[in-house]
Amino acid sequence: MKQVVVGDIGGTNVRLFALDTSLPIIPEVLSEVIAHQHPTDVVVGDDYMAACVQQLAGQPEFVVLAIAGAVNHGQVQMTNCSWSLSEQGLSERLGCDVRFVNDFAAQGSSLELLGDKELVTLQANPQAAGNRIVTGPGTGLGLCARPHNQLVTLETEAGHAQFAPVTEEEWQIGNILSARFGRVSWERILSGPGLLNLYQALARLHAQPGHCESPAQITASALDGDSLALRTMVLFSELLGSYAGDMALVHGATGGVYLSGGLVSHLRPWLEHDRLLQRFVNKGRFTSYLQQVPLHLVIAEQPGLLGVAQIAKTWS
Repeated sequence: MKQVVVGDIGGTNVRLFALDTSLPIIPEVLSEVIAHQHPTDVVVGDDYMAACVQQLAGQPEFVVLAIAGAVNHGQVQMTNCSWSLSEQGLSERLGCDVRFVNDFAAQGSSLELLGDKELVTLQANPQAAGNRIVTGPGTGLGLCARPHNQLVTLETEAGHAQFAPVTEEEWQIGNILSARFGRVSWERILSGPGLLNLYQALARLHAQPGHCESPAQITASALDGDSLALRTMVLFSELLGSYAGDMALVHGATGGVYLSGGLVSHLRPWLEHDRLLQRFVNKGRFTSYLQQVPLHLVIAEQPGLLGVAQIAKTWS
C-alpha cells in the first residue's frame, strides 16, 4: 500500500484523510472525517498544512489536496481565505510528491461514487445524456464541468460571473450590493457570506431591522418563522435555481446539474422547494430544453474529499 494523504481545503475548513489505496472508495469511509476550522493567523499555508499532514500520517509518499481557489502552475492564492500554498513548497517540507486540484474539480470527480443515498433528485430524466456540471454554494461558489463520456474534469471560476437579476426586487438588491462591492458576482449572493449579504440587502430595501449576523442565525430565524429570514431563504433558493439554469445552458449540461457545496445540506428544506426548479427551467425559448435536464442535490457528507480520494487513487 502506498501511504497517501488527501485533503479538502475549503474557505473555512480543512479536512484530511489517510487513504488506503488498496480499498474501494465509498462515501461511508469518509463520513467520520472531522473538519478543522482555519486558524486566523496563518497566511502562508505550506508550513501549517505540512504540520497537519505529518501529524496525521507521519511521512506520506504522496499528497493530493483539493483547494478552494484557482490552481495556477502549482500555486494557489485562496479566494475566500488569506492563505497561499504551493505544490513545491509543501513538497519540500514533506519530502514527497504533492499535487493540487481545484475543490470543485474534486467534487466533479466524485459523481461516479455517489449513490441514491447521496442524491436528492429535483428533476429526473432517465434518458438524459451529455455534459454534466457540479456547482453550488459553500464559503464560495464553485463550478466544474464533466464533458460527455470523458473522465476529465474542467475547472472553472463561474461563480465570479456577473449576477443577473430578473425581478425588480433583484435589480434593487443588485444596486445595493453594487454600492457596497462595485461589481456584483453570483458568489456575492450564492455563498455563506452571500446569504448574509442578501439578508442585509433585503433588510435595507424593505426598511426592516435585520438582527442576524451570520448565515447560521439566518437559517435558524427562518425556521422560527422570522419574515425577513424566510424571505432571504426563499430568494436564495430562487436565485440558485436561476444561476444553475444559466450555467446548464452555458455548458450544455444535458446530462445533469448537481448542486453541491457546504451549504446544500444545511439549506435543503428550502432548496427542495418548487421555486428553485421553476427558476431553473424558466429560460424563455429554452424552457423545454431545461425541462429535460436532470437536477440533483448532492447530500453526501464529504463529496470533495470523496472526489480527491478518487483522483489520488488514479494518480498513485
